[in-house]
Amino acid sequence: MTAAGFERDYGRRVAADMEAAGLTDIRGEGRARLINPTSPGFDFFRLSFESLREAIVKAGRLSAEQADAAATVFDEDRRLLTPLMMAGIGRRG
Repeated sequence: MTAAGFERDYGRRVAADMEAAGLTDIRGEGRARLINPTSPGFDFFRLSFESLREAIVKAGRLSAEQADAAATVFDEDRRLLTPLMMAGIGRRG
C-alpha cells in the first residue's frame, strides 16, 4: 500500500496540516474495531488481503509461507482488530 501512495503515519500529521490550511478548533479522533466473520466489514478485509496476496509475495514483502500464516486471521473463529482510522476535524475561518 505504501508503494501505491498510502501514508500509514499521516494521521499523526493531519492536525498540523489542517492548522497550516487556516482551520481552527482542530481536534482529532481515532477508531479501531474488533470484528469477527459476522461483523460488517470483515469480508472487506478478507477480500482485500486475497486480492493483494499475490502482489505482496511477488514484491518480496512476505514469503508464501508468511502469507499463508497471515491469512489465518480470517478463520471462522478468529477476531480481527481493524487498522486505526484517524479523522481530523476543524472549522474554516
